[in-house]
Amino acid sequence: MDKQQRGFSLIEVLISVTITLFVMAMVFSITLTIRSVLERESRVAEVSSSVARAMDDVTLEISRAGYGLGEGVTPILPYHAGTSTAPSSKAISIWSNPRGASGVVLSEGASDDALTRVRAPKAGLEAGDRVVAIDAAGGAARAEVTALRPGIETNDLELRSLENGADSERAADRLLALSEVSYSLASSAVVGKQALVKHTVQGARVLTPWLDDVRFDYLDAAGGTIAPTMLERGPPLAMVKVTMRYSLEAGKRQNIKTLTTAVALDRQSTSVDFAEPGYGFRLARYFHPIESPAAVVMRSHLDWGVIVSAGANRFQDPSYLYSFPATRGFLEARVDSLTPLDDVRGPVAVSFGPERGRFAGSLWMATSNLRNGSLYRVHPDGFGAFSPESPVDRFNPVDALSGVVGMAFGADEALYIASNLNRAVYRLVIDADGTPATPETVASVRSSIQAIVVGSDGAVYFVENEGFESKLWRIGFTSTLAPLEPLTVTKLSGRVTGLAGDSLSGALFALMEERMGDTVVVELPSWWLRSPGGTLTELFSLAKFRQETLDGPVQAELDVDDVSPIVFAIRLPVHLIPKTLDFVAFDSLGLMYLASRDSDLVLQFDLDRRDDERNAVGVAAVTTTGPDGTRQVVLNAWKKRRLGT
Repeated sequence: MDKQQRGFSLIEVLISVTITLFVMAMVFSITLTIRSVLERESRVAEVSSSVARAMDDVTLEISRAGYGLGEGVTPILPYHAGTSTAPSSKAISIWSNPRGASGVVLSEGASDDALTRVRAPKAGLEAGDRVVAIDAAGGAARAEVTALRPGIETNDLELRSLENGADSERAADRLLALSEVSYSLASSAVVGKQALVKHTVQGARVLTPWLDDVRFDYLDAAGGTIAPTMLERGPPLAMVKVTMRYSLEAGKRQNIKTLTTAVALDRQSTSVDFAEPGYGFRLARYFHPIESPAAVVMRSHLDWGVIVSAGANRFQDPSYLYSFPATRGFLEARVDSLTPLDDVRGPVAVSFGPERGRFAGSLWMATSNLRNGSLYRVHPDGFGAFSPESPVDRFNPVDALSGVVGMAFGADEALYIASNLNRAVYRLVIDADGTPATPETVASVRSSIQAIVVGSDGAVYFVENEGFESKLWRIGFTSTLAPLEPLTVTKLSGRVTGLAGDSLSGALFALMEERMGDTVVVELPSWWLRSPGGTLTELFSLAKFRQETLDGPVQAELDVDDVSPIVFAIRLPVHLIPKTLDFVAFDSLGLMYLASRDSDLVLQFDLDRRDDERNAVGVAAVTTTGPDGTRQVVLNAWKKRRLGT
């Protein structure tokens, strides 16, 4: 045989086969390893994402705790109400009222099958709703609306208590729709694991079946731990800490993972609107007691304002400045800081210095007596706010300030003062060093002057009163910012006692006394100021406010398109119902303030700014007892009315 035609020997074949098998074994081993890694990573991703989704669900619900419930209701409970009422760190129940549905109990049935009569707005409580019944002492108990008979002003509800024991016997004072969410651990189909279950009125749903443990820790504002047994009667709850422990393989401690987050409990709602959503001239906040409030002012770019108090005896006592956060939404009468002004007696007019001028941030105040008046400048402290460290300058007495009723900085950065000494408006130029120059007269009238304000057009507006008739004047400026001769804008039917400008709408708002004794707030839109004519919008009536709050609801519920008011629950404490109003003011957020010196009260209102219509609602209140035994007032909207354009 030719040597060139020889094949592979048996030994060579065996060697090649062995090498091939070895390579294939290595490839198979690597493939198994890769598959194992992929399966493990896939399981890691599944478990981790499942626990993360569960954590997101829990934290979202906790962040909603208390929404729409108002004061006096504990929105976090340390147990699953459907199975146990024993406090535990392994379960949590969360209460809220997303729809804002509510009602006031007028009468309760004498037996379980009797109907409870409730006053509530349309789109409020419905059959099948769960509710939380609040008694006069602030106690809360759950119930279910099993039947409803709607009426014009009231609804008759049949309620079934969801509580056991004494809670089911409580006499309800008001009802709030209840959305209740609970979380608890349950046995899982996964070996060695537990499932986190979310319970709602619709049923139970497993969020994750991979947990080893879950824990809810309750913290106060200082970060201290509140025991679950003390949650309802201990210090106020400020934060809930959620901890979830899980592992990838049972029995292997090195694979245990921990996921932790903390949710701050911001105040979601401290009032419930008894008017329908979307209509808002709502009482947003009240300040009481403020001794003889003299003014409310706010700079255009800041989120805090200042209330000037003249003291209990405004002609003898030192004055004070209350600094407060100007925010939307209801808050009690809390102040950030208090600045005493020991040398200032009887402030009458207040204005911030021009924002782009030399005196930006300074507060200018005028006082008045029978012979002359004084002008003060309160400087901001080192942090740009007011505090006891704020310097106060007092300037020499000025005759023009005797009888002062108001002042405002004009577009020329001069100070315009309305005074009844000579029934005139004076212009004071402030020197570079902050010293006022000799005042000059820019307007004189025959009757008394009552109010002065700078409009959104830069002009100075002031009011002349002649009995129960008023005349609105305007002082414009030339292109070089020289004041023009005053011109009459229009006459108003009523005696104007206050004037304020709204920077958002450009409108002026007049506080006006009518012949029949009522005090109203009238809107003077910017377009109306350019061409007066037609009926003005009455935004607020003190007489109706007092009647509805003192006497209770007097009118049936009507359609929203009707011009008549819709009245709901009325229970406002007497000390929060002013008999008189002294001034109106606006801040840069568009919030309106009405003040009563006799009642030591300042009310803050939030206006709805829809283009096609403006609606108004008043207030209602429920007085409850807090944990420390003090009485608390919860304010709610109570009246709605179409006011025209």
